[in-house]
Amino acid sequence: MTLQSMTLRITPLVSDGCMIQRDRPVAVWGTAEPGRTVNVTMRAAVATGTADATGTAIATVATESSGSTEPAVVSSHVTAGADGRWETTLPARPAGTRAEITVSDGETTTVVRDVLFGDVWLLAGQSNMELRLERVAGEAPRLLDDVDDDLIRCFDVPQTFDFEREHDDLDAGEWFSSSRERIADMSAVGWFFAQRLRADVGVPVGLVCTAVGGSLIETWMSRGRLAAMGALPDDFDRLTPAYVARQQRLFTEAAARWDEQADAADPGLGERWQEPDFDDTDWDVMRLTESGRVELRAPGVIWLRKRISVPERFAGLPAQLRFGTMRDADRVYLDGRLIGETYYQYPPRDYDIDALPQEFTLAIRLKVENPGGGFTPGKRHLIVVGDALKRDLVEPAAVNAAIEATDRAGAGERADEGAAGKAGETGRSGGVIDVDAMGAWRFRRSVWMPVKPGDEFFRMEPVGDYNAMIVPLRRLALTGVLWYQGESNCWHPRGYAELQMALVQDWRRLFGRPDLPFIYAQLPNYRLDDPSSWLYLRDEQRRALAVRHTAMVMTYDVGDDSDLHPLNKRPVGERMAVAAESLVYGGDGEPMGPVPCSVRSEPNRLVVRFTHVGDGLRACGALRFEVVNGAGLPRVATFDGRIAACDRIVVDLPQGTAPGRDASLRFLWEPSPKPCLTNSDGLLASPFSMPID
Repeated sequence: MTLQSMTLRITPLVSDGCMIQRDRPVAVWGTAEPGRTVNVTMRAAVATGTADATGTAIATVATESSGSTEPAVVSSHVTAGADGRWETTLPARPAGTRAEITVSDGETTTVVRDVLFGDVWLLAGQSNMELRLERVAGEAPRLLDDVDDDLIRCFDVPQTFDFEREHDDLDAGEWFSSSRERIADMSAVGWFFAQRLRADVGVPVGLVCTAVGGSLIETWMSRGRLAAMGALPDDFDRLTPAYVARQQRLFTEAAARWDEQADAADPGLGERWQEPDFDDTDWDVMRLTESGRVELRAPGVIWLRKRISVPERFAGLPAQLRFGTMRDADRVYLDGRLIGETYYQYPPRDYDIDALPQEFTLAIRLKVENPGGGFTPGKRHLIVVGDALKRDLVEPAAVNAAIEATDRAGAGERADEGAAGKAGETGRSGGVIDVDAMGAWRFRRSVWMPVKPGDEFFRMEPVGDYNAMIVPLRRLALTGVLWYQGESNCWHPRGYAELQMALVQDWRRLFGRPDLPFIYAQLPNYRLDDPSSWLYLRDEQRRALAVRHTAMVMTYDVGDDSDLHPLNKRPVGERMAVAAESLVYGGDGEPMGPVPCSVRSEPNRLVVRFTHVGDGLRACGALRFEVVNGAGLPRVATFDGRIAACDRIVVDLPQGTAPGRDASLRFLWEPSPKPCLTNSDGLLASPFSMPID
C-alpha cells in the first residue's frame, strides 16, 4: 500500500460484497492520518430462521440484539500509527451472517456493505488455477445455466511482484459474486470446488485467487526460506526495480522491432493473400495435422489457405472455428475478413462466425517466433455450427461422439434426398464439421526470421509474488489453501518436494496457522514437450505429502494430452472439494486416492502397502508394475500385481529373483497412465517410483 495520501482508506480485502471467514476474529485494517482515531463498527444481521437451498441460514434483518454470544453491533477504536497504518479486530460471526462495517476517522466515513461470513479459501499456483470459466464455458455452455449464487464470492489479487520488500497491503482489487455478469471471471477450478462445497457442506464460500500463469513455485516463497535451503540464486540481488524496468523496456522495444520487421518483409500482407480470389495454385500443400513439417519449425511467417464448402443446411447459421492451439501467433481470415487473432501459443483458437457461408476461403497467417512452431499435435480442427454450440464438447470423446452421430444423420439424409455429401459434414440444425477430413491446405512461407528476442520473464524469478501477492493477505483468516502448480518447474523436477513442503511451512507461519489445510492437484496427463519430466514432477508432488494436514488429488484421467491447459476442470475442483470435506469438514470419506507408503521385498515377490484405501483397494484395469535395476532382470522389467489385502498389492517375481540393492518399483509411470487402481471411494491411486526395501 502506498502512503502518499493519508485520507481514510480500508483494505480492498474488506470492501463491498466481501466474504469474511466465519468463526474467527475479524481483522479490519487500512491507513489514515497519523495519530487519528479510527472508529470501526460492525452491525451484524440476524438469521430470519429461513435457509437457502443448501441449508445455510439466511441473515437479513439488522438488530441491536440477537440472542447470540456476541451483540449485533460491536465497535472498536484504534489510533493510526506514525506511518498512518491502523488495524483492529472484531468478534467472530457464524456462517451465513450478513453485516455492514462502518469506518470513520471523524472527517471521512466509509460503509462496507453486503459483508457475508463463510469459509474463505486461498487459490494459488499458475495458469491452470488461474484459468477462467470463460474459457471452459466456450466448450461447455451448459456450465453457466445455473450460476447465480450470491453465496459464492471471489477476489482476484492484482498481479504484481516485488523482489526487494514485502508489501503491507494490496493497492487494489474487488470482491464479486458468481452472478451471470461476473461468473466468467472466476477460476474454473475454484468455481467447481465452491459449487461442490455449497451443495455438500452448505456454507458460503469465498475464493481469494492469487494464481499467476507461468510462475515457478519459488516465486511464491520467502527470501529467507529459499536462502536457508540454498535455493536462492547467487545473482538474485540484481533484481532491483531499475533493472526490472530496464529489462522490460528493452524486451518490449526489441519484440516490437521484430514484429515490425516481420510484417514489413511479408509479401502476404501487401498482396493480400487472405482474399478469396488470390491465386494460390502454385503453393505447396499440407494437412493441419502434419505438425512436424520442417517448413513450420523455423521462425518467420507462414500462410495457409483452403476453400471450404459446407452443407446447404448449415449456411447462415452461427458457428465457431475451433482450431486448438498454435505456435506462436496467428490471424485467421474468412473471405478476407479477420475473424480472430491470438498473440501467443496457449489459448485455444475459438473464433466466432456470425453467419456461416456455404462456400468460403479460410486463410491463416501464422507467425512463428521460436524454433518449433506450427500446429499443436493431437488437436482437432473443427467448425461447430448452430445447435452444436450449445452442447458440452470439453472432452475429446464428446467431439468424436458428436461427429459420429451427425455423420450417421448426414448419411441418412443423403440417402433420403440423394444429395452428394461433402467430407466432414455433420448434423441437421447444427453439427460439428471436421475440417481435417476435408484434406490438405495450400501453404507458403513468406518470411524467414531469426528467433524473436526473449523476455526475462520475471514471473520465473523467486520471491516476487510472495512479497507482493501473499504477504499482503497475512491478516486474512482462511479455511485452507488450494494449490495447482508444477508445470513451470517440470524442466528441473528434482527437489520440488522439498520446495513445496517448505512453501507450506512458509505460508503456515505467515498466516499463523500451523495446521492450515493445503490441498493440491497432481499434474494431469500430458504428452507434449518433454513428458518424462512430468513423471518425476508428479512423484515429487506425491513425496510432498510428508507434510501433515495436506492432500493431493490425482488428475491424470482428466487432462488433455495435447494441451497444457486442459478444459475439463470440473473433476479437479470437485476432487479438491472431496478432499476438503474429509480434511476440514469431518467427512467420513478419504481425502485422496491410494498412496504407497512402503515397498518390501519378500522371497519371489514384492509387497506394496498403501494408505487412503478406504474400505479397500479396487482394481479397474491391469495392475502393471515396473522393476527398475532388478538383479538378473532387464533394466526395466514389467510384472503384474494382484490385490492381496485391503491395503496391499503383491507383485510376483520369477522364482529365485531378488530385486537387488539399488532396485526401485514404478507404477503408472507414463505421461498418460490409464486408471487401473482406486480406493473404495473411487479415487484414483497415485503414480509412484519408490526404492525397494
